[in-house]
Formats: sequence, C-alpha cells, structure tokens
Amino acid sequence: MINRIGGKRFIGEDGNKKTSTGNLVFISIFCLSVILNFYFIFFQGKGEKPAEEDKTVLREKAKEEAPAQASSPGSKAATLSTAMEGGFIDVDFPALGKKQVKRLAFTINSSLSQTLCAAISKEDGCEILTAYMSRLLNWKLPGYSDMRNGDKIGLLIEGPKLEDDNNNILALNFQGSKAQGFETFYYKGPKWKYGSYFSEDGVEIFLRFRDEEAPIKDFSEITSLVGDFRGKRKGHSGVDFKAEVGSPVYSPFEGRVLRVNWNFKFNGDCIEIDHPREGTMAVYLHLSKVDVKPGQVVKAGQKIAESGNTGRSFAPHLHYELKDRNDQDKILNPFKFKFHNTYYKKIPADELSSFREHVEKVRQLMN
Repeated sequence: MINRIGGKRFIGEDGNKKTSTGNLVFISIFCLSVILNFYFIFFQGKGEKPAEEDKTVLREKAKEEAPAQASSPGSKAATLSTAMEGGFIDVDFPALGKKQVKRLAFTINSSLSQTLCAAISKEDGCEILTAYMSRLLNWKLPGYSDMRNGDKIGLLIEGPKLEDDNNNILALNFQGSKAQGFETFYYKGPKWKYGSYFSEDGVEIFLRFRDEEAPIKDFSEITSLVGDFRGKRKGHSGVDFKAEVGSPVYSPFEGRVLRVNWNFKFNGDCIEIDHPREGTMAVYLHLSKVDVKPGQVVKAGQKIAESGNTGRSFAPHLHYELKDRNDQDKILNPFKFKFHNTYYKKIPADELSSFREHVEKVRQLMN
C-alpha cells in the first residue's frame, strides 16, 4: 500500500512484504541456477555406468583413471585403416590358402561394440565381429576390467562377408594403456581338423583340458566362459564348446547320474552327474543323444552322450557346467578347478618354421 504524506510517496507495510517476497524468489532461483551449473560442469558424466552388452563387457573406470589420449565423445570412434580402405585385397597364405583380407584399426571409445559399430555397419557384420573379438580378448582381459578408452586394436579380417558360422579374424593386435599388449594369429596346420589362435611363439591363447579329463575332445573353439555377460544379472554359468552335432561327450570323473532331460525347453537333452570325491556336480546341456540313465554309475573317461543343438541353443555346442556339491548356487570355473588338469597347446616343432613365415606375412599386412 502506498501513502502520500506532504506530497511524498511512502511504501507501506504491505509493499515491504511483497518486495521481500520477490527478492527471496529471485535469490532462490539464482542460487539454484549456480548449483545446477556447478553440477553439470564438475560432475556430469563421472557417475555414469558403463553399458552392459550381450557377449561383451567394458567396465569403464572413473575419468581420472582413463588414459589421457582417450578420444572425445564427439570424435569419430573408429576408422578403417587407410592402407586397405575401400575393399579387400587377395592374399595367398601357405597355411590357409587364398584369402580376401582387409585391415581394420580403431581406438576404444565407450564400449567395444559401440566403438566397432561406429566403424562398420551392422549389415557389414559389426555385431558378429564383436562377438568373435570378445572371445579372444576374454582370455587376456577377463571381463575387460583393464580396458580403457584410448586402447588400440588392430585386426586382419577375412572377407568379403562376415558370417555367424565362420570366424573371420585372421589376426588381432591389442595395445593397452593399463593392460599388457598382446597379439594373436589364426593358424591351421596341414593335418589339423580345426585351426586356432597362437602367440608369436606358437603357444595357443586358450587353455585346454587334458584328454583324459576333457568333457569333449573334438571341438573347434571355446565360445563362452564362466562369467561371460549375456544381458542378465548373472554371468554365463558354464563353458561352451563349439562342436559338430554328434561329437562324443565324456564324464571327466567317476560319479552317479542324478537326472537326465529336465527342462527341455531351455536345456534340451541334458545330464547331471554327482561326483562326491571331487565335491562337484557336472551338468551337460544341448545334447543330441543321451547314453546314460538316472542312478547309473559312470567311470572317469566314459562316453555319456553326444553334443547337439537342442533346447535354447543358437548353434551346435556343448555347455559344460560345474556346481559346488555343498552349495549348488555356487558355480565353479572348470579351468580353475583343482581336479581338472589344463595345458596350453603348442605348435609342433616341425611346423614352427611354417608358422613363423605365416606370422611375418600377416604382420606385414597389419603394419
């Protein structure tokens, strides 16, 4: 309320209240604006969780742990190597025959699949290539816990088309800011049924079970390990061996068959065996044939089934799983289980010369 006294204007009590209220509102808005600006400048992005993706996981660390050379969010995450950009070239490998190959080089920015799919499209096979890369990287970088933005990966890939049933990676080179760098080369000996990946010294990057304790001996590759993330809260519960339908499956230890062929929709034909001496229970899924019955005693090394593609399976393979006998919710890693003896396969001495020539030829193309 405004009063006039002696021709002068005075603001009354009501006016003072309105003015104070207006000032408080203005000050509150100003303070809130300052706080929000401070948050976005200093904290935005530091609390973000890494993307969790099917078949691949990249646990990104806090900003201060990321390498200085990490690419900015707005930059192009990956590019085809200019050496072979625009098409595949024909190369004759003595060990592998004639191949059409292309080199792909990129720098990690965000997750592995996001980075790779920024370089090549889904139609060109970025998801398939990511799946195959993850299988190789997991042996050296379990869970990708040591992978960082700025780490560099080089590939030599076979073309012209990437397909689910054909591993197209001929070589992989990884250079990390935290994890130790490594390179691996695909090689198939003249008398081998399947090729595999080896270091420059001719040592396979995968672990293998000794034949007398192996659940399967005739397989082309290991496609998944215990703990591999598959879009669920829990990781993969077993080891997957890619194998032709009908490949023999064995019991590594003596035991008694507990049950067969339960939950067929997901497990397909399956077996569960109790191994009291080893303190474990073994599970075999997606079989094409079961050779044992519940209650039957099996010997170590006895053939119990044939691998297949039944149940919830997208390609022929054997799922092999070990559970703690005293706590069936506890999954054991077969490659770390004390009763499973493991080893690294080595290229025979009489083939080392051929392998080294192959490695040098691949390196020339990679570099």
